[in-house]
Amino acid sequence: MAERQGVIIGSAAGMSGRRDGGLGEAIPGLCHVSMVAILPEIWGQGIGRQLLTALVDEARNRGYERIQLFTQADNARGHALYERLGFSRTGQVAVSSANEPIVHYLRPLHP
Repeated sequence: MAERQGVIIGSAAGMSGRRDGGLGEAIPGLCHVSMVAILPEIWGQGIGRQLLTALVDEARNRGYERIQLFTQADNARGHALYERLGFSRTGQVAVSSANEPIVHYLRPLHP
């Protein structure tokens, strides 16, 4: 969570990656970024970068070997952020529960 003057301005959450679109068993070594949300009026201030950096560090500290996320195919701001933080697009595509095209990103956590 990120807060400013006692007000939550953003959050990011991670969990074990799972098979079968999140319904199956845990995939050893894989952390899944399940959410990144920042108040739109403060986009561009580095809050998302700070939250994701903290999440990546925590995943590494917990022994995960790689971290993944999915995002909307048209989320240009998100794509730029994820790529700056070392995530790479895998080429995997899917359709979200909201029936929107989404793309997959992956990042190793150890050299």
